[in-house]
Amino acid sequence: MADADPEVIRRHLEKLLISDQLGKSEASRKLLTYLVERSLRNDTPKETEIALDVFGKGASFNGAEDSVVLVAVRTLRQKLAEYYAGPGQNAELQLVIPKGGYRLSVAPRVEALPLATESTQSLSISPASRRAQRRGRLAGPISILFAISLFTNLYLWHRSASLVEDPIKARVRSSAVWSDMVTSRRPLTLGYLVDRYRLKGLVVDVKPDAWVFSRTDAGPRYLLLEASQEKADAFFGGHRFWQIPGTSMHDDGESTVDLLRRGLSEYGLEASALWAVEHVSTIFNRRFDAIQIIPAFAAEVAGLPEPVPVLSERSSLASSIRVEYGAYEWADAERVEQLLTFRALLEGFAQLRRYITECPEPRGEFRLA
Repeated sequence: MADADPEVIRRHLEKLLISDQLGKSEASRKLLTYLVERSLRNDTPKETEIALDVFGKGASFNGAEDSVVLVAVRTLRQKLAEYYAGPGQNAELQLVIPKGGYRLSVAPRVEALPLATESTQSLSISPASRRAQRRGRLAGPISILFAISLFTNLYLWHRSASLVEDPIKARVRSSAVWSDMVTSRRPLTLGYLVDRYRLKGLVVDVKPDAWVFSRTDAGPRYLLLEASQEKADAFFGGHRFWQIPGTSMHDDGESTVDLLRRGLSEYGLEASALWAVEHVSTIFNRRFDAIQIIPAFAAEVAGLPEPVPVLSERSSLASSIRVEYGAYEWADAERVEQLLTFRALLEGFAQLRRYITECPEPRGEFRLA
């Protein structure tokens, strides 16, 4: 395909900006427009330039501490994929943000491509790039031969090593309890429910989070809490951040619904409906010196109530600090994406919006109460 016509690209951009996927996100529209214009000028933008030009960050912006650009680009990449899988599946071209960079590319939308044709082409290709592409074609067969050699050697090594059975496996195989399971070819699932255990010296917690939201005439609003300065100074090097309400761990015999209602009551909130968000994240929380496995849930409330400040001495988060949160905000979706910096929260937020809060009809199978 020849170099893309800038006017064709700009007309395609106009359709994208008013689509359902991007029409409600000012940040994504602004970012996409910026990337298109930079690529048409044959420029490759840097993360710092995007932070300053698109998101209004200051000259002191540090990508290692602020992931706003990474999150915004990942969100935009997902919105583009949804557009081309739906209303834009017959578009004459496709805008692509390759992973690992910020240089926008354009791919033709055709029925089939010859094997020698590149599926994605930069908005402008230099002679050096074409030489690199020719070298890349040679790399394919070499990589295949290397992979075949590697897997052949691994197979031979594994076959020779398996001739001598591990003593532990031998004891398991001879056990009256496990022998039938080990020798059976049927699928096997082992399950257990715990709140806290140790894994090679590391403490592992299972601790649910709750997305609290309210449906308003202007659209859903989500409750965000900002860590108090006291909490930030004690555990996070003085850095305050936004998050969602957390809960304690299960009491013996307590159901998940009861746990969520008990956790919400600590904030003075009462849910009219509870949902499973179908998202689980794993993080290391240096405050508790533990790996935390965090299933996400959602709680719908009426109106936009003011949460009660969580005082550590009266909550399940008992510690050396007094106030857990110093500020709160009922935010729309775009504002949520601006305030949150944790990858796990943003991924769970996408699931929440897609299946519960911003779909025509919430998925009933996710409702708990």
